[in-house]
Amino acid sequence: GTSSARSVRLLRGADAAYDQSYFLAAVRGEALAGALFPLGGMLKSEVRRRAEALGLHVAQKKTSTGLCFVGRRRFGDLLGAYASGGLEEGCFVDVSSGEAVGRHHGAARYTFGQRARLGGSREAYFVAGKDIASRVVYVAREGEADALLTRGAAAGRFSWVGGAPPAEALSSPGGLRCEFKARYATPSARCIVWDAASVHAPRLRPSLLWRASDDALHRVGAMTAGDGRRGVVVTFEQPAKTITPGQMLVLYSGEECLGGGPIEHIGQSVLEERQAATQHARMAAGATQSMV
Repeated sequence: GTSSARSVRLLRGADAAYDQSYFLAAVRGEALAGALFPLGGMLKSEVRRRAEALGLHVAQKKTSTGLCFVGRRRFGDLLGAYASGGLEEGCFVDVSSGEAVGRHHGAARYTFGQRARLGGSREAYFVAGKDIASRVVYVAREGEADALLTRGAAAGRFSWVGGAPPAEALSSPGGLRCEFKARYATPSARCIVWDAASVHAPRLRPSLLWRASDDALHRVGAMTAGDGRRGVVVTFEQPAKTITPGQMLVLYSGEECLGGGPIEHIGQSVLEERQAATQHARMAAGATQSMV
């Protein structure tokens, strides 16, 4: 029951390079209560030494870093077999100029921060967002890294390992201070978290580079599964890079993994904030001139 879930704590593995808490974050505490992780306190080098001492043939087996269940298949072919949309040809659009700078073979084949190879272009471009419905992949030049940065995000169907969010996330105006990871192979960074239903949760201005629906935040706050899971709103202490809808947002307090949920909505990019500030300044200047 809930009491057993609240007595469960999920900790990071001793070997930071192979810690699996990011993938376990959405598992409910009731299920973890009956799980054992005998390798959690060991380094992989130590596991190999013990396996070798026992004569196990996998002791020096090469470490797998890819999707082992995919095999020797091109990732684009895998998407083509399973994706229900986003595989139609469309345009690469420059986030600064708003102009088309090339053609792509399906927006679903690209993810945030990925190198976008534009035929004939001498400049390096990176994916900064996409609009599946319009078949647009937004790209930024290498010198426009702020297009890949955002100050906040919201995750839905958030699963707290302890069964419920900490009191600070529900009732404190200042929210819950902790750490987050939005990708497996990245270090955690500091953030502030609110339950999406909290009156203190900040309202994030949506990034137009991802075309989130107008009610995205409402859906995150109201998204209550049969087991009572709701969403969270997170602001990052420092602008975070390549926060991507669909990826898991996982929270930590020191060595303890608090829980996780899929990112549904991201705030404006730092580039969009700068563009809005520039536009506002021009409008203000124009209004001042017209009054003179």
